[in-house]
Formats: sequence, structure tokens, C-alpha cells
Amino acid sequence: MAANQMHALAGLPGTPVCTDTNIVVGSTIAKAIHFQEVEAVLRGARSSLGMSVPAVLGIAQGAVIPAAHINALRTYAQ
Repeated sequence: MAANQMHALAGLPGTPVCTDTNIVVGSTIAKAIHFQEVEAVLRGARSSLGMSVPAVLGIAQGAVIPAAHINALRTYAQ
């Protein structure tokens, strides 16, 4: 995952841990917590690398995740 690669590139300790350990690519439904955790890892890595840290997306639990938020996370990982 790009977030893990940025985390390592930033020289941050350990490997980011996800609370949902049962993710199956292609069949797990994306939830707000998944995006919140990826966003947190990317924000920490960008901060450590001296890169700009965009505003928090604010994805609420149970909300439908807008395509704009998915695209924003992709941008954060670049």
C-alpha cells in the first residue's frame, strides 16, 4: 500500500496497523475507518517528510465515501 511505503520512506518506526485485520482485496467493502487510518498514516508521513499536510477529509462512520475523498487520498500518496 502506498501509505505504508510513504511511512517507511519517512523513516517512521514500525508498520502501520489497521484495526480491520480481515481485509480481502476485491471483496471487502470500504468503510470510513479504513480511509481514516490510511489518511492518518499519510498525514504523519507527509509531515515527517516536510511535505504539506492537507486538511483532514472528515469521513464520518457509516457515511457513503465520496469519490472526491478517494481521489484526495490518492493525491496525498504522491
